[in-house]
Amino acid sequence: MYKVVIVIFTALLFFIVAYNVASRYVFNNSIVWADELSRFIFIWMNLLGIISVFQNDELVKLDILSARLRKLRWGKNVLDIIEFLLVGGVLLLLTFYSFQFISVMNHVSASLVVPMKIVYSILPISMSFMFIGNIARFIDTIKNNRR
Repeated sequence: MYKVVIVIFTALLFFIVAYNVASRYVFNNSIVWADELSRFIFIWMNLLGIISVFQNDELVKLDILSARLRKLRWGKNVLDIIEFLLVGGVLLLLTFYSFQFISVMNHVSASLVVPMKIVYSILPISMSFMFIGNIARFIDTIKNNRR
């Protein structure tokens, strides 16, 4: 579902920026709200994209230590547990503090007059989805190790 939203946001961002650039250089008149809206769409696209990258395990990793530990019989299990706990802890903290962050926001955007709570609500949403995905990945890892 979120991949469809990312594609729609990408197309929307392309058209808004292209139209604004064309109107700026052809008609010498730019749209006031286009820069702000494109910035907000870009924020949402990136944080939704992070969910996809996290879910597909495509994050950049240093593989030096893990490659050596995975050769040991018990190394892979220990490494999976440590990774789950570290990533889960960081995501839980980010979720908690992003909820606190948007709860104190009371201002609106300059040209669109959109509450900034709406713009930055993607922070706790994306962190929550990644936290749940981390738990699901760990459960899958445990199931696969039992076989």
